[in-house]
Amino acid sequence: MERKLTFVRIPKNASTSIYEHIRPINTITDDSVAILGNSNVHRGIFAPSHCRLSQAVEILGKGILDKVVFAVSRNPFDRMVSQYHFAQKKQWIPIKFKDFGEFVDFCAEEDTIASHSQSYYLDVDTKMTILRFEHLQKDFRALLYGNNIIVNPILPKLNQTKRKPFEEYYTPTLKAKVKEIWAEDFKRFDY
Repeated sequence: MERKLTFVRIPKNASTSIYEHIRPINTITDDSVAILGNSNVHRGIFAPSHCRLSQAVEILGKGILDKVVFAVSRNPFDRMVSQYHFAQKKQWIPIKFKDFGEFVDFCAEEDTIASHSQSYYLDVDTKMTILRFEHLQKDFRALLYGNNIIVNPILPKLNQTKRKPFEEYYTPTLKAKVKEIWAEDFKRFDY
């Protein structure tokens, strides 16, 4: 019997790679939460499966919390750089940012999908495994083996952006702004 997983898909945290890899056994799919696609939450930018856990529970029921629930955390500094490149590439924010600093200022001032923390998506108090982006393959393999889930343990790398190391984008001022914007993530995930 195939075991189901509940993957909380946080944007810019390897979510496409994992989502595509485990789609047949994932409880939260674009089809299962399609009603969210019509909401202003996603604004047509991210797929409906990039929803808050509470939204998925509301639509799919509390039974999804009885599965192996997991998500991926990512260093918030690295995630902000990834958000910036994604915004520039997809042009999903109607502003063309002249540089990374302007994007960080935008996220600090506007409540947008780009400014949502990782914790924003993990808004249900339940047992959950957090994989770390920084050693994702190892953590993913341990999740599968530890829960007797038979899936290829090697994740594909989809939707990657070629860029400089994230440390090269930051000044002390920009680091302080990101720490303020996503303070909860720095504390919750110990970055």
